[in-house]
Amino acid sequence: QNISGKKSDPFKTIQDGSTAWSYAGVKYNSKHTFYILPSGNIIKGVDISDWDDLPMGTRLIIDYKGPYLITAKKTPFSISGLSYQSQKTIYHIPPNQITTGDQIVTFTSLPKGTRIFLPLHP
Repeated sequence: QNISGKKSDPFKTIQDGSTAWSYAGVKYNSKHTFYILPSGNIIKGVDISDWDDLPMGTRLIIDYKGPYLITAKKTPFSISGLSYQSQKTIYHIPPNQITTGDQIVTFTSLPKGTRIFLPLHP
């Protein structure tokens, strides 16, 4: 799983001693900042009221839109065009894996429930 939150990753992980503000700054409560809880639930920053309850291991995606559910009729390509394979395109794969388009080998075998996030500024 690609969940490290390295500097090059478009997503970050809240770890011991870090907060949403540590990674997102003033964008921590934006509608374009997404929090993926360890349970797999996805919440927009604008919808969070109790910031003290974000569990360790929560992942952040900043300056993105979505998530868009991938279906038989809504493929990664039809949702995002050629950027479906980009390192800036983020996939949330059930139950709770996060990866980028450049890390996926076979897009036709993505499990049901996979969602895609697209950067606001490609």
